[in-house]
Amino acid sequence: MRALVIERYGAPEEVLRLVEMPAPQPGPGEVRVRMRLSPVNPSDFNTIRGGYQQSLERAIWNRGGGPLHFDPGRTRPLGALPVSPGADGMGVVESAGSGWYARRLVGRRVIVMGAPSGNWREQVVLPAMQAMPVPDGVSDEQAAMFLVNPMTAWAMVTQVLKVPRGAWLLQSGGASQLARMVIRLGRRRGFRTISLVRRAGVAAELERLGADAVVDASREDVIARVAGLTGNAGVRHALDCVGADTLATMVRCLAPGAHLLCYGTLGGDMLHFPVRDLMLPAARIEGFLLPQWIAGRGLAARLHAARTVGKLIAQGTLASEVGTVYPMVEYAVALRESLVPARGGKVLLSFS
Repeated sequence: MRALVIERYGAPEEVLRLVEMPAPQPGPGEVRVRMRLSPVNPSDFNTIRGGYQQSLERAIWNRGGGPLHFDPGRTRPLGALPVSPGADGMGVVESAGSGWYARRLVGRRVIVMGAPSGNWREQVVLPAMQAMPVPDGVSDEQAAMFLVNPMTAWAMVTQVLKVPRGAWLLQSGGASQLARMVIRLGRRRGFRTISLVRRAGVAAELERLGADAVVDASREDVIARVAGLTGNAGVRHALDCVGADTLATMVRCLAPGAHLLCYGTLGGDMLHFPVRDLMLPAARIEGFLLPQWIAGRGLAARLHAARTVGKLIAQGTLASEVGTVYPMVEYAVALRESLVPARGGKVLLSFS
């Protein structure tokens, strides 16, 4: 089979290459999936450049040597080099090891969740519990983009922040696919959104989508705008995917008892702000990583989440805009296009 792999961390154009390798074989409780599609996400560049490795080396549970893990229970290891990028994707289960659930998935379309090898391969093996059946009414393209944006948006807004009707939610990266889903969720669930952007001309587009307020952080006073919108009360709910100075500004927009989720570091992962900006409102800043959230749910809860998100995708609320689909041999072009601002949809790799 063919796979896109890295044998060392570095710039994508230097370390990512297409190779031939033996087809993997499923063990007990595992399934082998023939991949169809996988998107190119910002998180994939973290894999290629070694961002996850650097973060996990700092985690206290990884002290003492040995393989790096995403969790203290050491159940989710960081894929050992050589490894493929690709945290999201879908395919069809073509074989299974032992176990009733694994065998039940054979022949079904599944969302591939956390394959240790990464998803940019023609075939991947993973525990059957991490292969989520594609809900009815969801296309291959939408299923391939199911986790990183739709499931994350739904989980953060409805399960963690639990944003109530009428409340304000402040979010950075306001023109991203995930932020657009949050805007549509707000219209559906009755909460209001303030979306921070750094690109002129996008406000009208987001307002047509249903955004209540769009703030161009590159030329507007964000704190003054939020104060004006909320009557100086601030916001009780916030989502940040940028970090750095953007997060420091958002902290100053928080109301007493507010809850802010960090789910990305597009602008850098170092923070610098007065601690009292956090103390005075007694606000809470919490990190969010979807695999950890999913790992804390049993099979029934995962299937319920998948069905719920699947319905919202089919109805358009959590649907992703599909950009160009490239065959895996054109991966270099796909990666370059994925970095172009305002490109008009998520870039996908095809393994068919």
